[in-house]
Amino acid sequence: MQDGATPLLVAVGVGHLAVVKLLLAMGAQIEATMQDGTPLYIAAHVGHLAVVKLLLEEGAEIEATAHDGSTPLLVASQNGHTAVVKLLLKNSADREVKVYGHTPQQMASQWGNKDVGKLIENYCCNVCKKNGKIKLCSRCKKVRYCSPECQKSDWPTHKTVCKKLAMKKRLNRAFKV
Repeated sequence: MQDGATPLLVAVGVGHLAVVKLLLAMGAQIEATMQDGTPLYIAAHVGHLAVVKLLLEEGAEIEATAHDGSTPLLVASQNGHTAVVKLLLKNSADREVKVYGHTPQQMASQWGNKDVGKLIENYCCNVCKKNGKIKLCSRCKKVRYCSPECQKSDWPTHKTVCKKLAMKKRLNRAFKV
């Protein structure tokens, strides 16, 4: 397609989960980009929660940016997609990234999405959502916890994603991607 839109990007944009699953199973590039961003960015932009969840489970880069440097969290915040923002935060999206001088929290508030702004402000620990001193998972370095107790309680859920993230990181280092 002339504008760089691949079949995966189109399916993501319209929220067609079954087609997205099929295309990924057939080897579609999960990080394929066009000017509007990656599949994850586009799904976050339009608020397709199920597609965002699938892309994250399949290892999509959570901090991949669009042409202007905005991230999936920033665009979901701007557009008021609360459930998508929660999912991105749970998967350790960077809440401090700035585009045009604004963080996702500031962007949400500026666009009238005060609840999303509050959610970002108050979200920290993957388990209890407490603010304070946060430590990253020692294996994948992506998920945040406020205490060893929270990390232990989340391990049954996090371990599958953690293994994938750690493996992806090792492969990227090995092939210097």
